[in-house]
Amino acid sequence: MGESALISNDSLSATVKHFNTKTFFSSEGQSSPSLLGPYTRSSSSLSDTPQTDTNASGQLTHTFRGFKRNAGTPRVRRTPRASNVQTPQTDHTTLTTGSSATSTNAASVIVAVVEGRGLARGEIGMASINLKCPELVLSQFADTGTYAKVISKLHVLMPLEILMPDTVSEKGKGTKLYNLITENFQSVTLTTVQRKYFNERKGFEYIQQLSAPEISTVFMEVQTKYYCLAASAALLKYFEFVQNSIYAPRSLKVSFQGSDQTAMIDSASASNLELVVNNRDHRSDQCLLGVLNYTKTPGGERRLRSNILEPLLDVDTINIRLDTLQEFLEEEELFFGLKNAISHFLDIDQLLSVLIQIPKQET
Repeated sequence: MGESALISNDSLSATVKHFNTKTFFSSEGQSSPSLLGPYTRSSSSLSDTPQTDTNASGQLTHTFRGFKRNAGTPRVRRTPRASNVQTPQTDHTTLTTGSSATSTNAASVIVAVVEGRGLARGEIGMASINLKCPELVLSQFADTGTYAKVISKLHVLMPLEILMPDTVSEKGKGTKLYNLITENFQSVTLTTVQRKYFNERKGFEYIQQLSAPEISTVFMEVQTKYYCLAASAALLKYFEFVQNSIYAPRSLKVSFQGSDQTAMIDSASASNLELVVNNRDHRSDQCLLGVLNYTKTPGGERRLRSNILEPLLDVDTINIRLDTLQEFLEEEELFFGLKNAISHFLDIDQLLSVLIQIPKQET
């Protein structure tokens, strides 16, 4: 590997330290006071110290597993395909190894949620970005009056902060969606932003400017998804405000996740089945995630958790993963060599996220 590709431990530590989540609310390098106007936070100030506030419903919102070898080479059964014409999509397979991975990192996802009004009520747009991963995830779907899909989606994302339009809590009375979110996510910061920042046209412009060249197909998927575009506009503008930085042009992976691509497991079922948390002891790894978690990298653990809570329905992606497992079972040296190599990997997503942020230039 060339010298230009090497990063010293000291410089990496400094970079990661600089990206510590606490700087997310740091007052250092804040925008001018005139920019504070459009945003109404549920805390009294943008400080490092967690704050609490009582909302209209009387609740508090807060600022902040190797493969077992058998005789012979086992075969992996492929899932029947609906069509043999379609080309399978690329997938980053979660690799499992013989030792436990580190626990999931602290929450670092900001989510913007917006609901349609009038006849469009129940149509939900969501946009989320992980501060440790340069990917903008968009989704739009129709939900029922119980908003089970929204709540389940938020449980999967484990957000650090949730953004909603300020119209959800006008005149001291919150909408049903707003009240359900505050009830289910009492330890998550809930921030209201002026409705005008939920602008679908501006959101599409952001995506055109920031999405990586190889993600061009996302434009066709989202150009008529007005609510997720609106949510992305508010989310990226808010990121610019609190982080006092912007993403470099054509540097983000932008993806659209439709509700038909995964199965939905509601939060109550996930809790009762102890999929990711042990109900008796939240610090225990005696849950499905803990039993299966032999991942070696933070990204692998994040993917495993997501797939447990939102099981894949896409046959092509499932078959790609089965093919990968089959290759590892047949190529023993490849598997063990790769297993040893990835155990030394850093969290590349987090490093990339730091590198593509540009300090905001005030004018």
